[in-house]
Amino acid sequence: MFNDWFGKPTIDYSILDYEDLEDEIDNYESNVKKAMHIRVDMSKEDAIRYNKHFRERNIYIGGLLLEELRNIKSSYEKA
Repeated sequence: MFNDWFGKPTIDYSILDYEDLEDEIDNYESNVKKAMHIRVDMSKEDAIRYNKHFRERNIYIGGLLLEELRNIKSSYEKA
């Protein structure tokens, strides 16, 4: 965009006029894929087979792992 009076480029700041960015941020965050890399003691082929097995059954391995980690942490905090 150019300034008509001076012929110089101008910056369009209109995007900053949006008052509630929380919705926009939530939209971006919900579209971001999250990943967890864990080391397993098995062959790559076995890991792929297990992953496929659980995905076919709509079982989220990461969720199971995180739940177990929460339980372990909780047990340490109670001690």
